[in-house]
Amino acid sequence: RFGEAIDVWDQIQNPDTKALTIRGIGMAAADRDLPQDQYDALFKTLRAKSETIEHPPSYAIALTYIAMAQAFADDDAGAWTTAASMENDALRHKAYGETAEIQAERGDVAAAMKSIGYIESVAFRNKAYALVSKILADQALFDEALQAAEPVTNSYKKAKALQYVLDLQGADSEN
Repeated sequence: RFGEAIDVWDQIQNPDTKALTIRGIGMAAADRDLPQDQYDALFKTLRAKSETIEHPPSYAIALTYIAMAQAFADDDAGAWTTAASMENDALRHKAYGETAEIQAERGDVAAAMKSIGYIESVAFRNKAYALVSKILADQALFDEALQAAEPVTNSYKKAKALQYVLDLQGADSEN
């Protein structure tokens, strides 16, 4: 009943609540395994609604939530397009990082690495690589986790990520 949910969205006045509502609608849709054309129509509608949010931080957060929902719905190209359109550098990098985490959680290492590749900030990129490495290690994808940790340029973060993978790998081999 996405149409009804969107109708309720129009009654909301608070910009943060509007952004959170976009998240709720998008995530609920991502769980539905809809045909791509229905996802495209819904995400287009959510994007149009987000364009009416006049509070810049809430607007950017709404776009982040749309990108996340697109990634959950396996619409990586849509997620990358949505994130790329964001003007706020920090929130754009966050959107790419969140997208990479979602892709890693579903085991799509190539997509996660591509998402991280779009991050222009070294600090955000290091954080995203480390988080993706942890997610992959938690899934016992140790080779992939090590590959995700390798590009980290911050020595401390890299050592911490590699140690996490090695610790889990050691615990896994003991079982």
